[in-house]
Amino acid sequence: MLIQKNFVVLGVNHQVQGNAEYPGTFHDPDYVDLLTVIIRSKSIDFVGEECTSYPTHAKEIAQELLGEGHHQNVDPLIGSERERLGIGSTGGMSWLQNPAGGKYAINCQIVSEQEKREAVWVDRLIERTAVNGLLICGHLHALSVAFRLRNRGFEVNARVYLPLRKLCGLD
Repeated sequence: MLIQKNFVVLGVNHQVQGNAEYPGTFHDPDYVDLLTVIIRSKSIDFVGEECTSYPTHAKEIAQELLGEGHHQNVDPLIGSERERLGIGSTGGMSWLQNPAGGKYAINCQIVSEQEKREAVWVDRLIERTAVNGLLICGHLHALSVAFRLRNRGFEVNARVYLPLRKLCGLD
């Protein structure tokens, strides 16, 4: 009998993930609570995360609630792994002149390369999840990753957590 896998995709601003090396990172107790609630209420057995090798809140919570080996950075980082997977530059900052003489800072994404990254995340998430998986990724990826999982026949719940007042320094 084939077991139906289910997934929650949680899109976030990377500043809440708890990586002290990420610019602008801050501690958000609501995010920590949200992860705990999702893992418990959805009976999550594996947490995949777009992150770096530095510890994150999700890694700590997964270890505490699920034990060792139930969290993985699913993102191929820079260097040899990305090269081996054929993933090039995924984007960067661009500057556009505005009418007042200043410049707009625009974060540009190279869709073809982001698509390759997301495909790797989905494969790794599916491989490691027994029944119920959670993927935490940048909010710009949440819907496209959810579509990828649905197109492969899985049940998916997509959520986005963006504490805008906190991100803007208002709380």
